[in-house]
Amino acid sequence: MNELATNVFGLPVVFVSDDPHALDFSRMLAMELGVLATLETSVEPLVIRIVVKDEDIDDVDDYKLHFIEGGNGALRIEGGGISARVDPLRREGEIVSGRLATLEARDARNAAIEAVMLALVSCFDRHPVHASAIVAKGRAILFAGASGAGKSTLAHRAHLDGFGFLSEDIVRIQLDPALRIWGGPAFVHLAQASESVKQRIPLERQTPAFAETATVCVLARGDHARLEPITAGVVRASLDEQLAPGFDRFPWRHDAVMDALACNGGWRLTLGADPDDAMDVLRPLLEYHDQ
Repeated sequence: MNELATNVFGLPVVFVSDDPHALDFSRMLAMELGVLATLETSVEPLVIRIVVKDEDIDDVDDYKLHFIEGGNGALRIEGGGISARVDPLRREGEIVSGRLATLEARDARNAAIEAVMLALVSCFDRHPVHASAIVAKGRAILFAGASGAGKSTLAHRAHLDGFGFLSEDIVRIQLDPALRIWGGPAFVHLAQASESVKQRIPLERQTPAFAETATVCVLARGDHARLEPITAGVVRASLDEQLAPGFDRFPWRHDAVMDALACNGGWRLTLGADPDDAMDVLRPLLEYHDQ
């Protein structure tokens, strides 16, 4: 078995496999998530094993992956001739598949590697929160809202205005020893006027892949753009209301994470039809942090 030692959101992660394509894909994932972040060397590494059996995958009509929750963050993933698991008690994950005879099989295996990696690190003080995020003077500005609220579009528009990009859809919150907001890969998926499928747009990351303070902007829709302050209680209630499936896997630390994000209050940003109008009302807040 060959090993790839890297880090994901600052946590040491070791990928183990005899398949060079699996290790190449794992390296790419880690780099997208900020492999240059400071590594927590005092933490025992997480281990992810990727096994390709010397047998063909038979009778696969659907390569969709199915997720089966266990207790305390444990997870099983089945589908497309793939079997995978996340075992936080053993600090490990495993992906097992047959020979990858088709592009669909390889895509499914890669999706399983990413899912296991993210599910495993999320068990260790990297709590997933449904928000896009940018950075202004080292402070993360989180745009929280339901799917379709405009999180990706707003983060992309702010990035075009010169602000640092953290994530289009998911951030991960670290609480110990202090608050840290980790971003995602440096790209956004945006719908084009002439296309029905969202286009993946790569971005240049101009900041580290994390920030150490945060302000929450809760997104709403209206006739015109406006920004108004809201209390910590309103921020917390809004975050709880928008808790989506998949973001509720760690209820024992949910309150602490939400309180850390909401404790200083935040803002309600009402979006009109034009993202430029939103930037006009948002820019003074961003420039205040960016001075």
